Amino acid sequence: MPDGKTHAIGTGMIASGTVAAGLYFMLPADVVGMIVIGELATLIINPDLDQAEARKGCLAALFWPYGKLIPHRSWLSHFPVVGTFIRVGYIYGLWFLAAYLAKVHFGVLVNVQMLSFWLFAGMALSDTFHAVLDVADSRLKT
Repeated sequence: MPDGKTHAIGTGMIASGTVAAGLYFMLPADVVGMIVIGELATLIINPDLDQAEARKGCLAALFWPYGKLIPHRSWLSHFPVVGTFIRVGYIYGLWFLAAYLAKVHFGVLVNVQMLSFWLFAGMALSDTFHAVLDVADSRLKT
């Protein structure tokens, strides 16, 4: 399995390619920006979230339940789009819980908005590349 550094380099390559394609095809800057943000978000919210022990501090605590529920390298975490959807759902579950607690305990109403399609698309593109790297590396080692 490629290490985190290899995945990070791959994510940077995907994001750079998205910017280049956006410029070449003259896509709207906000669309390209959301895709790139989604791609870069996978540096933190990636298919390897189940390895909470590799994370430090608050991130390890936040993703510990996810790691216990989703086995490492399972199709639930690594299959493109499916894994992305599950991780985004998990993050939104945490966000909705925090918003609910803020309202109940502090009377603060938090406006929770859904992720845009393009942000999700960027994450799914990066997750797909992550899965390709994992498969390619596994096949090279056998």
